Amino acid sequence: MLLSATIGNLIAYGLILYAGSIDEAIKLNYPLFHILAIYTLILAISFIVPAIVYRNISRATLIERLREVE
Repeated sequence: MLLSATIGNLIAYGLILYAGSIDEAIKLNYPLFHILAIYTLILAISFIVPAIVYRNISRATLIERLREVE
């Protein structure tokens, strides 16, 4: 995710600048706030979901969890 957040966004921003320099009629805005909000949401979900799942799994004893698998 870090790779797409850095290199991918740099490439997209470079293309936006390039397109704007070719034709003045092209007005493209880079949605930095939206991208940061989405990455923050994805990071929050990727930390919260495993913590919840681990907490629910760890409540049962090892024997109970093995019986559920069978």
